[in-house]
Amino acid sequence: MDLSFVQIIVSGVIALLVGLLTGIFGVGGGFLMTPALIILVAIPGPMAVGTGLVNFFANSTLGIIKRRGSGTVAPKIALLVGIGSMVGVMLGSWILESLNKLPPITLMGREQSLLELVLMIVFLLLLTGIAIFMYWDVRYAARLRSDDEIQVGLLARVKLPPYGSFQMLDEPRMSIPALFLFGVFGGILTGLLGIGGGVIMLPALIYLVGLHTHKAAGTSLLLVWIASFAGAVNNLFIGNVHWILLAILLAGGMLGTWIGTHLSLYISSHNTRKYFILVLLLAIILVAGRIIAMFF
Repeated sequence: MDLSFVQIIVSGVIALLVGLLTGIFGVGGGFLMTPALIILVAIPGPMAVGTGLVNFFANSTLGIIKRRGSGTVAPKIALLVGIGSMVGVMLGSWILESLNKLPPITLMGREQSLLELVLMIVFLLLLTGIAIFMYWDVRYAARLRSDDEIQVGLLARVKLPPYGSFQMLDEPRMSIPALFLFGVFGGILTGLLGIGGGVIMLPALIYLVGLHTHKAAGTSLLLVWIASFAGAVNNLFIGNVHWILLAILLAGGMLGTWIGTHLSLYISSHNTRKYFILVLLLAIILVAGRIIAMFF
């Protein structure tokens, strides 16, 4: 697929904006980049997913190197959830390829891609869920749980043997299958949607698993690296990576992240979350508008 001059410019702008979000809000931005590439640049769904995953793998690799030796990773939890993530990525990629092989559907007398419709609907549900969670966190919680209070994740209530002992948790005993299935779910989203998953993994590791915030951040980054690695390898193998587009995303993303990191120093934590909700609302409007346009 050849990119026009307009597509190259728009892709660069998207990468720059997503990089800004990464620097300011500390999220990977895959939940915004993939639908933006599909809707605004007309990149086919599988190629947008595959190229995005290789991009996120490169970015998360730099983050992993920077955190090396920081003691902010829960290795046993990362291993179990990571294994589940790799299984989930394979399942998500299989779903993506299966949907891509299905014939178009007719909506209001016009043929539309079934794959694009499914991706847009899943993205809409995902973005709405994240926005609701972030609103609740801003409205009813001053911050994500502090590191000086006892934390017990919701998964600690799951009674599904065998159990493991995880010393980094305030409640060390936890179901091994529950952690594995948690990873599978996150991996499916990565393989299907081309998202790193950090925006989901971070709060999930805090509220579901029970990790303290600084350890959840490091563990989330490692899990994003594992999932994006599995997704990148799979998409490279099946040819879903556009190398010119990837170069544009990497260049724009690095510049945007550098600018965003400096801007984040002047924004309070509370305001950062409020602004992030506004970004999510804009993304929801973009995806919802695309879904409506497919019907009318």
